[in-house]
Amino acid sequence: MDPQVIAAVVASPTALIAAAAAYVAGRHQARGAHRGPVDAVRRQHQRDAYAAFLQAAETYAYGTRRTVTIAQARAETANSGGTVDPAGIDARAVVL
Repeated sequence: MDPQVIAAVVASPTALIAAAAAYVAGRHQARGAHRGPVDAVRRQHQRDAYAAFLQAAETYAYGTRRTVTIAQARAETANSGGTVDPAGIDARAVVL
Protein backbone atom coordinates (compact mmCIF):
# COMPACT_ATOMS: atom_id res chain seq x y z
CA MET A 1 0.00 0.00 0.00
CA ASP A 2 1.16 3.49 -0.80
CA PRO A 3 2.48 5.44 2.25
CA GLN A 4 0.42 8.50 1.27
CA VAL A 5 -2.79 6.46 1.33
CA ILE A 6 -1.90 5.04 4.73
CA ALA A 7 -1.21 8.54 6.06
CA ALA A 8 -4.57 9.78 4.73
CA VAL A 9 -6.44 6.80 6.22
CA VAL A 10 -4.80 7.33 9.62
CA ALA A 11 -5.26 11.11 9.61
CA SER A 12 -8.95 11.11 8.63
CA PRO A 13 -10.36 9.52 11.81
CA THR A 14 -8.05 11.65 13.94
CA ALA A 15 -9.31 14.80 12.25
CA LEU A 16 -12.94 13.69 12.66
CA ILE A 17 -12.41 12.94 16.36
CA ALA A 18 -10.69 16.32 16.88
CA ALA A 19 -13.53 18.11 15.07
CA ALA A 20 -16.15 16.32 17.17
CA ALA A 21 -14.28 17.14 20.38
CA ALA A 22 -13.99 20.79 19.38
CA TYR A 23 -17.71 20.92 18.60
CA VAL A 24 -18.65 19.38 21.95
CA ALA A 25 -16.28 21.72 23.81
CA GLY A 26 -17.78 24.73 22.03
CA ARG A 27 -21.31 23.63 22.93
CA HIS A 28 -20.32 23.11 26.53
CA GLN A 29 -18.67 26.52 26.73
CA ALA A 30 -21.68 28.22 25.13
CA ARG A 31 -24.05 26.52 27.55
CA GLY A 32 -21.94 27.70 30.49
CA ALA A 33 -21.97 31.27 29.19
CA HIS A 34 -25.72 31.14 28.73
CA ARG A 35 -26.49 29.49 32.06
CA GLY A 36 -24.14 31.67 34.14
CA PRO A 37 -26.66 34.48 34.76
CA VAL A 38 -29.46 31.94 35.20
CA ASP A 39 -27.46 30.08 37.82
CA ALA A 40 -26.70 33.34 39.63
CA VAL A 41 -30.42 34.14 39.83
CA ARG A 42 -31.13 30.61 41.01
CA ARG A 43 -28.50 30.89 43.78
CA GLN A 44 -29.89 34.28 44.87
CA HIS A 45 -33.38 32.77 45.05
CA GLN A 46 -32.03 29.90 47.15
CA ARG A 47 -30.36 32.36 49.54
CA ASP A 48 -33.57 34.38 49.85
CA ALA A 49 -35.64 31.25 50.45
CA TYR A 50 -33.18 30.02 53.10
CA ALA A 51 -33.22 33.40 54.85
CA ALA A 52 -37.03 33.33 54.90
CA PHE A 53 -36.93 29.79 56.26
CA LEU A 54 -34.53 30.78 59.04
CA GLN A 55 -36.70 33.75 59.95
CA ALA A 56 -39.80 31.54 60.13
CA ALA A 57 -37.94 28.95 62.21
CA GLU A 58 -36.70 31.63 64.60
CA THR A 59 -40.18 33.11 64.92
CA TYR A 60 -41.54 29.66 65.70
CA ALA A 61 -38.77 28.93 68.20
CA TYR A 62 -39.41 32.15 70.09
CA GLY A 63 -43.13 31.53 70.06
CA THR A 64 -42.95 28.07 71.57
CA ARG A 65 -44.75 27.17 74.73
CA ARG A 66 -41.63 27.33 76.92
CA THR A 67 -40.88 30.91 75.95
CA VAL A 68 -44.49 31.95 76.36
CA THR A 69 -44.82 30.27 79.76
CA ILE A 70 -41.63 31.92 81.06
CA ALA A 71 -42.90 35.32 79.90
CA GLN A 72 -46.27 34.61 81.49
CA ALA A 73 -44.64 33.49 84.77
CA ARG A 74 -42.55 36.68 84.85
CA ALA A 75 -45.65 38.79 84.23
CA GLU A 76 -47.59 37.02 86.97
CA THR A 77 -44.72 37.44 89.41
CA ALA A 78 -44.38 41.12 88.57
CA ASN A 79 -48.15 41.72 88.81
CA SER A 80 -48.40 39.98 92.19
CA GLY A 81 -45.78 42.30 93.62
CA GLY A 82 -43.49 39.45 94.58
CA THR A 83 -39.75 39.43 94.22
CA VAL A 84 -38.36 38.23 90.92
CA ASP A 85 -36.61 34.97 91.73
CA PRO A 86 -35.29 33.02 88.70
CA ALA A 87 -35.92 29.68 90.40
CA GLY A 88 -39.47 30.72 91.26
CA ILE A 89 -40.12 31.85 87.70
CA ASP A 90 -38.83 28.54 86.31
CA ALA A 91 -40.97 26.60 88.78
CA ARG A 92 -44.05 28.61 87.82
CA ALA A 93 -43.29 28.17 84.10
CA VAL A 94 -43.21 24.39 84.56
CA VAL A 95 -46.63 24.50 86.22
CA LEU A 96 -48.08 26.57 83.38
